[in-house]
Amino acid sequence: MASMALISLSLSLIGFWIIYLVIQYKVHQMKKIKNEIIKVANTALEVVDHEMVNPVRDNPKTAVLISSAAGLIAGNKFL
Repeated sequence: MASMALISLSLSLIGFWIIYLVIQYKVHQMKKIKNEIIKVANTALEVVDHEMVNPVRDNPKTAVLISSAAGLIAGNKFL
């Protein structure tokens, strides 16, 4: 009787341990994916920043006009 309880308890603990390891593996994979997405987004923002610096620096009035118009359009559309 006691041996049956010990076997049952052992199997339960092994099952919980396996479930814990699977959850930890999934958490690790999600962190890896999150870091990869952040890395790609940062790279994309660096490229956009690099491409937009010179036109804005060369034509500041035009850049302000375009950004103001975009803000006005976005404000009218969403508000």
